[in-house]
Amino acid sequence: MIAVIIVVAGLKFGLRSALSSDPTADAKVGDCISVSEKLSDKETETEADIVDCSDSKAKFVVVGKVPGVDDVNSTACNSFFTEADKDAAILSSPSGASDKYLLCVKAKA
Repeated sequence: MIAVIIVVAGLKFGLRSALSSDPTADAKVGDCISVSEKLSDKETETEADIVDCSDSKAKFVVVGKVPGVDDVNSTACNSFFTEADKDAAILSSPSGASDKYLLCVKAKA
């Protein structure tokens, strides 16, 4: 399970990969991320994938990656966000993953 927190709204979500592997493990700064259309303040599980930024499914852009941390309540992504960032969010590695990380993302313009 990959966890997400929407910083602006303070919402916490879970992300579930479509496969048993972690689809966002190889994400790097500048990559775009798609999330399931079911993502909302009522939905707690969704899917996330790395997609081409020209893809209409691209909803977020990675602005930072923090290795060794998977707590979405951590302040580790704070330095990657500004007050002007719209819909900033934090994605984490799946629960129990050996390679923990946070992806610091913001809404794609």
